[in-house]
Amino acid sequence: MLARGVVERAALDVMEISARIVGTRSAADGTRIDKIIRDLSLYLRQAGPDYARDEAAKAFLERDVWHEGDELW
Repeated sequence: MLARGVVERAALDVMEISARIVGTRSAADGTRIDKIIRDLSLYLRQAGPDYARDEAAKAFLERDVWHEGDELW
């Protein structure tokens, strides 16, 4: 689940950088980069990121990450 968040963040960063490199042409409807960015943005947001983060946090908290004798408090 955490891997999906890393991939999503990387894809969003690449889309932003690509749009900056191409400039205003990237915002024109119907251009190839516009279509790719819109499609990828939609795809990345379909997974329910809040649910994925919540599940990852629960999995982390259910484990004894501090081991015996190394409690947080």
